[in-house]
Amino acid sequence: MKNVLRKIINVLLIIVLLFAVFLFIVKFTGTANKSNFPVHLYEIITGSMEPTLKKRDEVSTGDVVLVINTKVDKLKVNDIISYYKDVDNDGRIDVITHRLVSIEDGNYTIVGDAEGALEETYTKEELSKILVGKVMFNRQA
Repeated sequence: MKNVLRKIINVLLIIVLLFAVFLFIVKFTGTANKSNFPVHLYEIITGSMEPTLKKRDEVSTGDVVLVINTKVDKLKVNDIISYYKDVDNDGRIDVITHRLVSIEDGNYTIVGDAEGALEETYTKEELSKILVGKVMFNRQA
């Protein structure tokens, strides 16, 4: 009986360890470098999606979003998506998370939920090149 219990504990420890390694990999592939990894985690650091997603501030961390690689054809109006953008035109690529607000005549319009957030429109081809994926889950800090 003692051996069976020890084996069960060992198996559970291995499962927990493998899950921790998986989360570590997911966390560090969620960078602004284009990755073929199907899952990405990002922390929200600006207020462009408030009140839907909370930003990081001096006191607390921001919401964390789980983004799944998605093809442009699978997107629907009101999806929250993440995409790559050189925000400051300095060559540094950031990941932006905003809402898809319309799809008309092959153009995809994206805007943050916050009042006054920048609205951008991309063609299907342009969005295909910069799309990370669709937000499937967010954890509020």
